[in-house]
Amino acid sequence: MTFTYVVTYFLVALTCSVVATVILNQLTSDMGTELEVRSFRSYVAWYLVFALTNAVWVWINYGFLHLPGTIFSVVNLVAICMASYYWFSYVELRLDSDRVMGAAFRVVSLIPLVVAILLVVTTPLTHLVFHYEGESYIHGPLYSTMAILAILYLVAASIDLGLHFSQVQSPSQRRQYATLIWFLLFPVVGGVVDIFIPNLPVMELMLLIGTSLVYTNMQHSRIYSDALTGLNNRRLADEYLLNRIAIASEENPLYLFMCDANLFKNVNDKYGHSEGDRALCTIAQALREAAGPTHCHISRWGGDEFVLIGDATSIPVPEELMDSIQTRLSEIAQERELPYGLSLSMGYATCTNPKAKASDLMKQADKAMYEAKHRAHAELAS
Repeated sequence: MTFTYVVTYFLVALTCSVVATVILNQLTSDMGTELEVRSFRSYVAWYLVFALTNAVWVWINYGFLHLPGTIFSVVNLVAICMASYYWFSYVELRLDSDRVMGAAFRVVSLIPLVVAILLVVTTPLTHLVFHYEGESYIHGPLYSTMAILAILYLVAASIDLGLHFSQVQSPSQRRQYATLIWFLLFPVVGGVVDIFIPNLPVMELMLLIGTSLVYTNMQHSRIYSDALTGLNNRRLADEYLLNRIAIASEENPLYLFMCDANLFKNVNDKYGHSEGDRALCTIAQALREAAGPTHCHISRWGGDEFVLIGDATSIPVPEELMDSIQTRLSEIAQERELPYGLSLSMGYATCTNPKAKASDLMKQADKAMYEAKHRAHAELAS
């Protein structure tokens, strides 16, 4: 029976490792900001180490493999602590990247991780977290303390997610936050099961299910939304524009706005792509806050270009909307203390013919935007 149990545990842990490896290899840079993708990738990598060390540890623990169990146990516990930290980092970046990039936040958030890892790596000498009696793995007096320090990251992420979920109005953001909240339920279930039925590979399975859920949501979000900014993407903008053109009229004209960030390449070249991501997210926030009340469609068109689509019912004076966007963008840039200025070149086209071609409307708006960009660059150069 023991051998059957060990083989079963090993196969479950190995399967989890294979699936995690597939997810890790499939993660691409367009699934979020550079820092978000890096944090999620680090979380999956450490989960993989956790699952692999469990796959080996079970053979050691039951005497079928004669290797130093202490080393594998230390690596296993370090891995779960690191995975918890990077999950927390990923969630916080999704919720408020500006706060996470602050030095104070990063220092404070690292304290539980550093303490937990110090307890683990010194335990071969102190026996405070665990020790072996023969081939038996025994919890030490501070095992629960180490576990609580790791769990703190999941608790903090849960609280922050709940607060943001209750405040956000965007349906797409609410769905994304809901998925992250669902993830956190799986390790809780795994922990409860482990209390009543210990020594099962339940935590590996629960974490893998939660990870797969988040990864699937990241993949699905790419269909109609922009992973970096959370706005709609070009594909949805194309479909929406076609539908709105069909009901445009003289009485209720349709407006198509094209927006392009001024001197955006300078931000990337001077401050790096992470700061470039931050600038794009700042622009997206300004668009949502300034244009959101008009109920117009807002999309990231690609690169540093954005599209707004609305009609005269919601946008009586297009010039006023463009002014309000510029004003709000400047305010947010100041609030975030960005080391550079942000502004947009904007142009728009008007459609009153339901038989008009979307491509023609785009060309008109694009031309107006580039005329504004030439004026902006001339002013910035003078």
